Amino acid sequence: MSNRWRRDSETIKKRKSLILQTLGISISLVAFLQLTLGSDSLRTYLNLKTKVEDYQYQTEQIRKETEILLEKIELIQDTENSYLLEELARELGYVRSGEILYKYQQ
Repeated sequence: MSNRWRRDSETIKKRKSLILQTLGISISLVAFLQLTLGSDSLRTYLNLKTKVEDYQYQTEQIRKETEILLEKIELIQDTENSYLLEELARELGYVRSGEILYKYQQ
């Protein structure tokens, strides 16, 4: 009887091992499928990462434009460069009080 018990015990151990391996593979497969095909998939993550990089680039461009505009504002507000203010106003179509603006079509 002891041989029979040994064989049964070995068979049970093999079955437990096989069940655990199958369970582990199944869990891994489900996790992989969820990662690649689920709503929070790797593809979604990569798309969002690309959008974030695009927004960061756009933000940097806007920051640079803002710096340029702030420098122009400083130049215009400087009394020594008041001619820049007048030149800018003329480009925008402003005239002084009492002046007449003539526009010619080309």
